[in-house]
Amino acid sequence: IYSRYSMWGAGLCVGIVKVGPGASAEGLVFTVMQGRSVNGRVVDGNGNNIGWAQITVSGMSEDGLYFSQETRSRQDGSFQIKALSPFVGKWRINLEHDKYLDTQEELQFAPGENIKQVRLVMSAGLSISGKVTDSGGAPISGAALVIAGSGFAISEYSQADARTDAEGLYTIVAQTPGTYVI
Repeated sequence: IYSRYSMWGAGLCVGIVKVGPGASAEGLVFTVMQGRSVNGRVVDGNGNNIGWAQITVSGMSEDGLYFSQETRSRQDGSFQIKALSPFVGKWRINLEHDKYLDTQEELQFAPGENIKQVRLVMSAGLSISGKVTDSGGAPISGAALVIAGSGFAISEYSQADARTDAEGLYTIVAQTPGTYVI
């Protein structure tokens, strides 16, 4: 059983309660504990703030219960996630942003520690750029480009990663080093 109240966080897990058809479970008591919170700033390698990064914090308790919360960094790169379960000491933070490489970090809370200040650093992504032309060398405007890494298929249902501009130019950002099919 899992309970949550406002910004306090997770209630006490009392274990598995089995209730058969037509039966009821009475006398269950929940102790609500203050949840942990993490706040900080998302920056690039030069210390510049990164706004609108997707932040996912997830972890598992010793009892095997999975907890996860998401938010986005504000325009100034700051963020706050409240009500993290006090039953999880080790959390994984996943960061995503269109112009930066996806980043994962571990976050460890010490026993009794409820607030963590962190600085999360994202690396700028690589880019692939070029020009799309017809057989006569004229630029093709508005062409959809789909990129796939080695081993991934591209089909007519794949979503465009970029479109060419009026001069047929394109740039696809936030790619990791590797071999790609466009």
